[in-house]
Order: sequence, then C-alpha cells, then structure tokens
Amino acid sequence: MPLSGQPSTSLDTIIFYCMNQPPITFPRITSLDALRGIAALVVVFNHLQHSFLPHLFNGDGKIMTGTWSMVPISFLLNGGAAVALFFVLSGFVLTQRFFESGKVLDIPDSIIKRWPRLAGPVVIVSLISGSLMGFGLYRSFQLSSVNGAWWLTRGLNWTPRGVGDVFNALKQGVWGTFFTGACDYNGAFWTMHYELLGSIAVYALAFVVIIASKKLDWRIILIGLIALWIREAIRFPFLGSFVLGAVLALIYTNARGLVWRDRSSLFLGAILCVMIGGFTIPENDLPQKFYAFLGSDSVDGRLRVVYFFYSLIALFFLSAALWAPGIRDLLSRPLLRKLGHLSFPIYLIHTPIMCSIGAWLYLALYRHGIPLAIISACVVSLILTIILAIPLAAFDDRWLLIVRRITPFKTIWRILSGKKAYCSE
Repeated sequence: MPLSGQPSTSLDTIIFYCMNQPPITFPRITSLDALRGIAALVVVFNHLQHSFLPHLFNGDGKIMTGTWSMVPISFLLNGGAAVALFFVLSGFVLTQRFFESGKVLDIPDSIIKRWPRLAGPVVIVSLISGSLMGFGLYRSFQLSSVNGAWWLTRGLNWTPRGVGDVFNALKQGVWGTFFTGACDYNGAFWTMHYELLGSIAVYALAFVVIIASKKLDWRIILIGLIALWIREAIRFPFLGSFVLGAVLALIYTNARGLVWRDRSSLFLGAILCVMIGGFTIPENDLPQKFYAFLGSDSVDGRLRVVYFFYSLIALFFLSAALWAPGIRDLLSRPLLRKLGHLSFPIYLIHTPIMCSIGAWLYLALYRHGIPLAIISACVVSLILTIILAIPLAAFDDRWLLIVRRITPFKTIWRILSGKKAYCSE
C-alpha cells in the first residue's frame, strides 16, 4: 500500500518525481556569452556601414562578384553570419540544459515562456521607435537622399502619424513581430519571428531526443539530428541553424571532456571561415556561376547556400569556444562577458539610435566634410547604443526573473495531483 500523499501508479510516480525535483543548475558557459556579444557588434558595424558609408562597396545593395582585397572587411561586416551564430547559439543553449538534466516535463513551460521572455525588451524598444517615428524624430530617409544609402530607404519612410505610430509599434512589439514577422519600426526585429519559431522547434526536438535516449545510444540519435539539420538547412535555412545548435549541444553533453589543442587546425579553420564569410555578402559575393552550379542561382537558392555556410562558420567558432582552452579562456574575460550580457539590448536598440541621432548628426555635419560626418555619426551611434543598452539589460534581467515564474503546466499538474505549489525556477 502506498504511503499517504505518494503516487500509486507507475505513471504517477514518474510525474511526481519529475515535478518535485529541485531545480538543476549548470555553470554558465561564459565564452559563449562573449561570442554573442561580438556577433551583436558585427551586426551593428554592418548597419553603420550601410547607413553612413554605403559606397564602401557598391552602395546600391546589388549582388556583386567580390574581390580578395575586400574579404577581411567583408567578414567583419557580415551581419548574416552573425545572425546565423545567434540562431545556432540559441539552439545550443535552449537544448543543452535539458540534455543535461533530462527533465522533459519542464519543456512545455519553457515553450510557453519563450514568447514573453523575448517580448519584454522588444516591446520597450518598439515603444521607443514608435515614438521617434510618430513625432517625426527619425532622419534616416532624409539621410538616404543625401548619401544614397539604399538600406535606409526600406523602412521608416512614411508620414509620421503621432500617437498612431506609438500604438502600431506597441502592437507589433507584442504580437506582429513574433507571429507575422512585421518589423516596420525596427528592421533588426525580423529575426524575432524566426527566434520564436526556432526556439519552439528545438524545445520539441529536445523532448524527442530525451525520450529516445532512454532506448538508443546518443551516437545514433546524433546521426538522426545531423540528417534533420541537413534536411532543414535545405528547406528552411534559418530554422536549420537552430537544429545545428541542438546537434552541438548533444555532442557537448556527451563529450564535454574533449580538448581542442591543435593550433594549426584552429588557425586553418579560422582562415577558411574568414574566406567564406568574406566572400558571401551580397556586395562581395561568390561568382554567380558557383550558385548556378549548385542549382541555387535564385534569391532563395542563394539564401539557402550562404546560410548553410554561415551555420558551419558558427559551428566552428562555438566549438572553439567550448573545447579550445586558449580561446575559451580569452572569451571568458570580464569585459567580453559584459559585452555578452549587453548583446541582446545592443541588437535591439542600435537601429533607432542610428536612424535618429546618428542620421541627424550626419546631416548636420556633412557640409563640413563627409569624413567628419561619417566618423561622428558612427562613433556617437555606437557609444549611445552601448550606453542605452545598459539600462535595457537591467530591465531584461528583472523581466527574466518575472518570466521564470510562469509555470502553468507545472501548476496544473500540481492542482490535479493535489500537491502544494512548488517553484522550480
């Protein structure tokens, strides 16, 4: 006869055990935080170049065959590769803790919490951008007519609507950005739609992997995950990046003790990444014949090819940050860790700053010299981005603590099983 208050069936035993385990915490992998921060800066530099120095390449956004001399700078300005790193890193972080703990009953609540977790800071920045647009404080469209920045003509180009813009921005920040991909008030928000979808996908994938691991060796599961990544990389390149992150997480969970000491392979890998990343931005691209040879000479086809390459670049740098001691220690230094902490706010806030204060400063100074206008707009935009990212990061920290208390799945199970509420977060 079971003890009083204890479950009476095998299924109840499993649920009781999983719901009442204390939270399992794992040391934060600080080297990955640094990579996230560096990637955020790459996106910022990419947008600074498009906004204030559009003629560094061709200035009109058309795809052009590249030159070797531009490869290093192209790599440092490759915002697409940085976004791919964000996606692969999210796939890794979101699944790795579940692969470690095996707590599958935490996954439904994690899926439910993902939207509000992302939406908090997005809504704040959306309100800021809506206010700037609504009250006519953006100068990006005027700037594009002066310096020919094609990137600035793609948004924020309508007549200000006052409070109407504020409400529209709020609606997008809460809902449209995540569920329809709307990003009228901040072009950088296009990634949030895929971040939400990719997060849900890899959470579901983690559930399947953990269940399958009860019966199958992890190496067999790994082969299946790699096959899934290749399939998704061909069909949905953004979501495929999340799957690759889950692949890396499974390897790391089962082979954490690996050490990458071969400096020659690290060096050659880095050189190869620079070459690929520097030769796959639209303004400095591989020859069209290359994409035609792969049967991918359409816009969508090119996107699939380059994001496949970008995912591999992300895989290399993440692997180095995990298993190469020298690189891991370098990336774990306090300044880079702080940069990682600010990465999400930096990514969110930089566009409104560039399109308002940065654009206004350029327009005020360009008659006194274009170099002065470019340098001043870039430096001030970057400094203000980092300064404003600090309070936004503080808000995000507090918001995360609130979101962690959202546990409807656990609460329902406790009510149904008559257990006293217990906060596992």
